This record gives sequence, C-alpha cells and structure tokens, in this order.
Amino acid sequence: MKPQIGLLNLLLFSPFSFATCDIVESIKGVNVRAEPNSSSTKVGYFSKGGQYALIQKSGNWYNYWYDGQPRWSYGKGYLEEKQGECTTLTKVQQVHAGLDDTSEVYGTAPSESKWVIQSHTPVWYEVWFANQRAYLKKQLDHIDINILSRSNEFAFVGTYYSYQPITSSNLNITWQLISAPTGHQLEGDTLFWQPTESELGSHTIKWRGTASNGQIIEHEYTLTVLPATQANCQIVESIKGVNVRAHPNGSAQKIGYIRSKEQYSLIGENGNWKNIWFEGQQAWSYAKGYLTQGGGRCIAITKETPVNISAEIDSNQHALVQPDTHFVVLQEVDDWYQIHWQNQLGYIRKSHSQLLPVHDNWQFESIPSGKAYVGASFQYYPRLNNQQNVTFKLTQSPAGMTLNEGALVWKPTAQQVGKHTVQIAAMDVSKSELKQSFDIEVSELDQASCAIVEGVKNVNVRASNSSSSEKVGYLHATEQYALLGQNGNWANMWFDNEPRWAYAKGYLSQSQGICAEAIAQSDVYNTNNVIVGNVPSGSVWVVVQQTNDYVETWFNGNIAKINKQHLRIETEQRQHVFTSTPDTQAYSKQQYIYELSVDSEEPVEFRLLNAPSGMSLNGNRITWTPPEATFGQFPVTVLATVDGQTVEQSYSIDVSALFPPCDT
Repeated sequence: MKPQIGLLNLLLFSPFSFATCDIVESIKGVNVRAEPNSSSTKVGYFSKGGQYALIQKSGNWYNYWYDGQPRWSYGKGYLEEKQGECTTLTKVQQVHAGLDDTSEVYGTAPSESKWVIQSHTPVWYEVWFANQRAYLKKQLDHIDINILSRSNEFAFVGTYYSYQPITSSNLNITWQLISAPTGHQLEGDTLFWQPTESELGSHTIKWRGTASNGQIIEHEYTLTVLPATQANCQIVESIKGVNVRAHPNGSAQKIGYIRSKEQYSLIGENGNWKNIWFEGQQAWSYAKGYLTQGGGRCIAITKETPVNISAEIDSNQHALVQPDTHFVVLQEVDDWYQIHWQNQLGYIRKSHSQLLPVHDNWQFESIPSGKAYVGASFQYYPRLNNQQNVTFKLTQSPAGMTLNEGALVWKPTAQQVGKHTVQIAAMDVSKSELKQSFDIEVSELDQASCAIVEGVKNVNVRASNSSSSEKVGYLHATEQYALLGQNGNWANMWFDNEPRWAYAKGYLSQSQGICAEAIAQSDVYNTNNVIVGNVPSGSVWVVVQQTNDYVETWFNGNIAKINKQHLRIETEQRQHVFTSTPDTQAYSKQQYIYELSVDSEEPVEFRLLNAPSGMSLNGNRITWTPPEATFGQFPVTVLATVDGQTVEQSYSIDVSALFPPCDT
C-alpha cells in the first residue's frame, strides 16, 4: 500500500496534459462566422473578455476554436493575441455549468477540439463556452488502478465484518457504497456490518471510488453470512474499550488495551475473564459488559515474522512475533493478511502464516482410481470427513480434465497414454487448503477389466428390453454401469439389485473400465451411510473410487458404497507393505521423528489416522515433541496410499519422563 499524496501535490504535479498555446481574447464584442468574410453565415457572438484557442490567421481574420468548432472573426480592433494554457480533448465529452456531473449540461465538446483553461481543480477545467464560464471534466492519461485488498468471503452472525478498499494507486480516492446490506456503518472508507440470523446467505457489496484525477473505480464482491459455529476460529470482539492483563484478575499487570470493534483469537476462559491471543502473547481481558464471543477467520504464525505497519516488504515494523501465535484476519491485501495491532492495523506475510482449518483432523476420505482408459470417462467425486462449506479446485491436472460442482471428469485421448499427476485443493470457509495428489495411469481400452455403459443422455431403465415394460429407474448422463450384454439397441446392465435394460442408441455409450464383483450379498449405503439397497453375489459394479473400507459405484442413479470385504476388484494388485519400522520410545520435551517408507517406487501419500495431540506429518516425516510431564502409551496409526490401494501401520509409543541416555 503506497502513501497517498495530498491535494497540493495534485495541483502542482497533475497527470493531465495542458500546454502553452496561442489564444485570442475579445477586447470588444464581435460576430462569429463560418468563413473569413463578412457575408458568411453568422454562427455566434464573441463577447468581451472571452478567450479561445487560435488556429490560424488570414489577413485581419482570425480562425479559432469556438465552442468546439473552428470559426472565424474579424480581428482588427476586436481581438487581441495572447499566450495562454490550453488542453486538447481526446474524446467527446459534455460541457457542464458547474463542478459536478449532475450540473446542467450546456453542450458537447468534440474530440480533438482545443480549449483555453481559465483555471482548474484536480478534476475540472474552467473554460469559455457560449459566452459564459463553463466546465470540462479532465480527461486522464489512463492510470491502471488495481484493487489490492480482498474481502473475507464469509461473515458470521453477531460478529462485526469490516472491509477497507486498498488500491495500487497513490492518488487520493473517495469511496462510496453503491450497494450494501441494511444496517451497515461506513466509518471513513471502512465498512462495518454486524449481520443477524435473518441475514444468513449471500449479499452483494458494490463500491465506487472517485480518484483525485476523476477516474472511477468500480469494486464488487459477494459476502456470505454463516452461523458463528461454522467459523474457523472463535474470537472475542470488544463492544467497549477494555484493558488487557497478564492474568485473570483486575490487579494483574496491564499489557494493553482493546478498542471497540477490535477482534482477537479466543484461547479459553476463566469465569468472566477471556484468555486471548493479544499481539503475539497469551493475555486476559474482563469480558462481562466489554467483550462478546463470535466467529472469525484466523491464522497461526509458522515462523518468526515481523508485523509490518503497511503491506509492503520494506515498511516499518510494529514488532516480531513467534510461531504458533494466532491473529484474526480482517482482510487480505495482496500477499499480506491485515490484523489489529496496538490499536492500529498491522500486516503479516501470508508465506509466514497459515489459515487455521475449520475442521479438526480434516482429511480426504475418498481415494481416486489410479487407472483410466483412452476414450472412457474417468470420474472422481472428492469427499472429506467433514465437507460443510467446502469447495474444490484443480491445482494440477492433464489437458481436458475439469472439476465442476465437486465432480472431476476426464476423457483421456490416445496421445495421453501414460502417467499423469493430479492435485486437488479443498478449501473451507477460511480458505484454508487441504490438498490431495495422485497419479492416473492411462492405458488402451483393451487393457481394461470389464465392459461398461455410460449415460450420454438421460434415459429410462426398464425391467426388460421393451419400451412397454415396467419402468424401474432413470439413468442420467455420466452414470456408469457394468454391461452384461446387448439385444439389438438395448443394453443389459447391473443397475440396482437385478440386471436391468435401457435403450442404448443415442443414450448410452459403450466403453471399458474397472469393475468389482460381489462375492457375497451385501448392503449398499449412500454417502450418508444410510442403507439404500443390496446387491446379490455375482453382480458386477463399476469402481468409480474407494475409501478405506468401501468401493464407491453408481447404484440406482446415485453414487453409493459397497463394503470391500464383499467384493473382488478385477484389477487387484499386490498388497504393499511398510518397509520402515517405528521407534516406540519417546521422551518428554524431546522431539520424536519417524521417516515412513513403503515397498513402492510409485508416489505414496501418507496420512495419520490416529495420533496423539501435537503430532504432525509432513510428507513422509512424522514429528512430535511430548509436552513436559507427559508419559505413558500413545497409539499411532498411519495410512499409506499407493495407486489407489491402501495399507495401514499401527504401533504404540511409550513416552518416558526420563531423559534419553547420553551418547558415549
């Protein structure tokens, strides 16, 4: 954010072009004519004191710009040549009676016309028009003004939302709200709004900025209001100024002050006292009558970093803050998060912090198929253990792959045979990201395990191969089912708990895929774990994707789950094993490290299924520092995923309060 310059500088160093020019001034009123002779058409009158830009002379006749047109007047005894300042228009614009766009319009000034400047403001030129003073809005040499600030996308019921537009320009900009929710407050150029339960949902906010050079900046975005319980952190917000103290009592050392509407990340409470993160340290404030609790968007510091006074790398600094301290994000400014600091604003680099996820132990449950076939649709429906208010985006993908409304679809071509890496990012309401990476091996169709049909257009599903037979379901475009056989234009397939029929011509395409055969009768569950049917032994189902315990497939028009124990996947690969052995001994306050490995040269994705508090996994490296006075047995379970297959390793760590033996 650059410092803004004042009005005086704008007047002295205006970006608008005007230059010294030859002008004519009337010393006595004279007629204005179309041609340089007294018999030509009279088109106006040049009043005494008026000034116009000179074009040329022809004898005693003067050619000049009169109300935007080249005109003539007899000069001898009537006009006097002078030097003045002129501006030339680059586009057509209106001539106004006053210094306001809403003032009366006298006429139109054409492009390329030249005007004598009588005086000027940062936005307007004063000129002569129709024998009176009039005003032309300055035409700017175009300046690119970019919005650097980015609003939080979500606000929370009962908690103040705030936003201040910040641009790349050093011009003074006056902002006005064109559209905003009822009940908002505008303090200077900062919007405050405290949404209520009745205002849950989406709201459009529109700003219009007028730069000191007259340039207009439009800024519009959508803000969604959610319950405070869906925020990624709980915060306190001041409704009245209150002291911040080192301990939860009124006689404890005072270490700061919270102003009205300021927000800080909540740690805990003790009676009427709230424990908060305040300027890089844990502190306390008396809450009753002073603080309210609500939802917000928070970051945790990941490495020692300065809190800057402005969103620039070389700006002055408020202070240094340490890892694991938390702050409430007011908005983003380019590569920075804006926060409260010492009753002012501060800025923390995004690269030195991370957004706190909304959900604890947030992880992908779905495992994509590692196989795809030329010309056949590859499908994947990513799902997490908590999917509330989650959106997805593709961060790495092969050509032609799309991700729309939670459905990843790709139809590889013959030129794409081979391995391709895909990465998906899931984002919660705070824009905290969880990424899933996997490889897809594309093969020719003849290498697939079974024949399938895929809907290209919605079609009825019937009990037999006749349009007059009982309708038992509906097959939508993109759904896939294992093909049993064909009879003319009819396709026979496993659709629910029995083989069914659908008219294929123009509605279904035949392809190849990966299938699983039921080796025992099994219940079928929807994605909410509700039983929606059953499948008989011997039935065959397209493997769309998997979880740890289930194969997910199309069943009766929806994605459903069948327990893996009751299926045989027809492209079964050998089971991988862990080649690393964990250390089962750890010590209080000493870092425990375990490097994971599996017997595969293919990329492996590891994740913790069960772990003690504070244990983290980065790539294939587990780290954990047991807190002081922690001891006992702590179970750990790690899941490895290779080419869509999973293997688990479980063990227990014995934490001793004793120090580890010294090396000799």
